[in-house]
Amino acid sequence: MPRFAFLAISCKMSFLPYRTPLHWVLTEFLDCAIIVSHNPNIDRQSMVYGQSEAKRALHGLPRSFCAMGQFMDADGLLAQFEEHIVALGMAPATIANYTADLQNFAGWCQDSLVGGLSLLEASARHIRRYCHYLQRQGRSTSTVNRRLQAVRKFYDFAVQARLCSYNPARDVERASDRSSVSPRVLDPEEVNRLLRAASGGADGNSSGSLSRRDRAILLVLLDTGIKVRELVDLCMEDVDLEVGYGYLWIGEDLESGGRGLVLGSEACAALRGYLRVRAAAPDVDALFVSRQGQPLSVRTVQRLVSSYARVAGLDGVSAQALRYTFAHDALVERDVAEVARLLGLRDTAGVQRYVG
Repeated sequence: MPRFAFLAISCKMSFLPYRTPLHWVLTEFLDCAIIVSHNPNIDRQSMVYGQSEAKRALHGLPRSFCAMGQFMDADGLLAQFEEHIVALGMAPATIANYTADLQNFAGWCQDSLVGGLSLLEASARHIRRYCHYLQRQGRSTSTVNRRLQAVRKFYDFAVQARLCSYNPARDVERASDRSSVSPRVLDPEEVNRLLRAASGGADGNSSGSLSRRDRAILLVLLDTGIKVRELVDLCMEDVDLEVGYGYLWIGEDLESGGRGLVLGSEACAALRGYLRVRAAAPDVDALFVSRQGQPLSVRTVQRLVSSYARVAGLDGVSAQALRYTFAHDALVERDVAEVARLLGLRDTAGVQRYVG
């Protein structure tokens, strides 16, 4: 006849994930009984979580200990979440925003944490780190809070579906303007490191067309402070390159933020080099195109800036940081009104957010 014993704690250090605090172990494990079989025919390390209390106590452990033992990849979870919010009757725009925001969070969990992390493994501490990451990327307070709300909605759904027993996002405070981080500004040495990383290209081939394109993109952003959306909207006719200098025309007219911007000699040289190897795209007027000759997306440019920053060993550098850097440097030689015009801002009050 098999014998059973109720143990308050029975585990080795390797049983616990590295991020589980000792006080959690002492409080949560002492509050529940874990039934361990003493039957010699059963592996002594196998544990039977027969009590719902034990399952709830294990909500902070890795995926293999999630309620109901569910193993589901991010795509499956995202699909189920989208079905859930569609069934709630949310507006199509809200559904699109929530799913996109959750995809962003899932991607961060996989790419930014050592070993990756599934959605069902994330704790409140991870979600706070994600919010701080968004702030370092230059995201507005409203964007950070919107993405946090999407994460909260997902865990509400996960609890309701019994995929996990607790919503960790409920323990994360909304961002406030007072808590936002200072703008990231690159110094001259960091700018050189970033440009050297782009010169090497993603594959180390400095003569590749993509390397030339990416270096030209970085120099245009640093030279003009334009937004990424304005950069990807540039057409071939918007750039005029003369000997030693050139200029860009942004937008359609002055009333809508349109403006002419001067390019330095280095940016002009980079653009000429890129245009010589630009992918053939007879029906595409976009200045910056992919290897297949298609216009670049905002997200593609944001990713390539972040990628080269990592190669250069620069922390917290995003496409927005290049705009901050331009504004910071421009204020050394120009007045606030002129910098506001160059940035496409309607008044000088808006310059403050770019210089901290």
